[in-house]
Amino acid sequence: MMTGSKHSIVFGLLVRILLWYVTHWMGEDRDASGWFGVGGWRQSPLHHPIIVWVGAPVFDTPFTSAVGSAECTASIDIGVAPYSGAVCRDPPLLVALHYVFRNHQELQGLVWIALDCGTAALIGACAVMERRRRGDLERSRVCAMTQKANEAVSCAPLVGSATLLEGGSFESAMWMLNPVAIVACSSGSNVVLHHGVVVCMIYALNRQQVVTGVATMVTACYLNVYYGFLIIPVALSAQKRPVTLVVSFLCTGAALLLISFEMEGSWHWFDVVHGGVLRVEDYTPNTGLCWYLFTVMFPHFQQYFLCLVHCNTFVVIVLMSVRFRNDALFLVTILLGITAVLKTYPTMSDFSLVLVLLSIRPELSPFLSFFHLAICTLVVLFVLVPVFWHTWIYDVGGNSNFFYALTLAYAATQCVVLNDHLRAHLTLEHTLRIGVPRESLKLK
Repeated sequence: MMTGSKHSIVFGLLVRILLWYVTHWMGEDRDASGWFGVGGWRQSPLHHPIIVWVGAPVFDTPFTSAVGSAECTASIDIGVAPYSGAVCRDPPLLVALHYVFRNHQELQGLVWIALDCGTAALIGACAVMERRRRGDLERSRVCAMTQKANEAVSCAPLVGSATLLEGGSFESAMWMLNPVAIVACSSGSNVVLHHGVVVCMIYALNRQQVVTGVATMVTACYLNVYYGFLIIPVALSAQKRPVTLVVSFLCTGAALLLISFEMEGSWHWFDVVHGGVLRVEDYTPNTGLCWYLFTVMFPHFQQYFLCLVHCNTFVVIVLMSVRFRNDALFLVTILLGITAVLKTYPTMSDFSLVLVLLSIRPELSPFLSFFHLAICTLVVLFVLVPVFWHTWIYDVGGNSNFFYALTLAYAATQCVVLNDHLRAHLTLEHTLRIGVPRESLKLK
């Protein structure tokens, strides 16, 4: 199985390289003809379906789009301030990174693919550390409960899964073969960088590296303000070193903000990048719930419902943080899932990371009830959402209601997955706390 997982990782890497070549290099105006030229490619049977999937707002938003990044660099080239318009939504340091690659698309593709591969490697490392930690903890608790209750406590879903796929290649292969992650990487979306920083933070927390964890958390918040909730699990993990936590937070945040201020000469970029996310100024359709709501709403109600949306997200995050404060990785995973559902500009790539992180906890699988049905639904939606988008925008064969109905189904399916894992986690905790005889535990 380990060899198969490694082969899957290599296959995922090759698919990313091929799809990047198809969507970028062959999309440029070149003089070559035939199958490997732009003319032959546009006449090939693969051109239309690939463009439908890559061009849909499933993997991009105005705040992560490669098109917006290209507009930022184009504005700099012609001497126009990038934040003077309504297209550039990237923070200054990210704009500078894209500006370096503006004439080297092939190099940028390699960097993005390397980042995605690094994310897969870190996910595998996190799986190894978390599974060993959970395995040792559960064995000790089960043995203690067995001695206390003087009866056989069921250990089948606990001890067996703690040693399953200990190398972490399975989780890495899940990320490398995830079609949502593949398309997001190949389209040049900035969400690849976001996920890499978040996974690096999770890895640092598992290694008890407070400085690195805080630095990556602040960097993630710099890229997208919704990642600010990550301060909660970071603070819970570093509560024994509060001085290091505060100093690292202030130094990293000050460095990023001051460098950005020196590059732009004002704080206008902060209002455009982060204020735009909170105010929901761009109504470009996406897989979230807010764009349609604020499009059809009367203007004098928008401020009220905008506050309601953010307050709802904040309350749910705080309550989950209080309940799962003793399990940092599970807390981070659940909070990422909540924000993937409730934040103003989500993508399908956000929840794909949540699914891979949930796979690190195989001991929960015997207690799941709807996971397989939810995964099948997500696969169907992954196919249908880009099709309905293309039918609405390009073929004019539908309207926004059809597309928004699918995004509602997608949000509901995400809620089912999260609720199923929350219930499984609570059931597992109950089993470990009071003990359940083997014959009374119904394993799937």
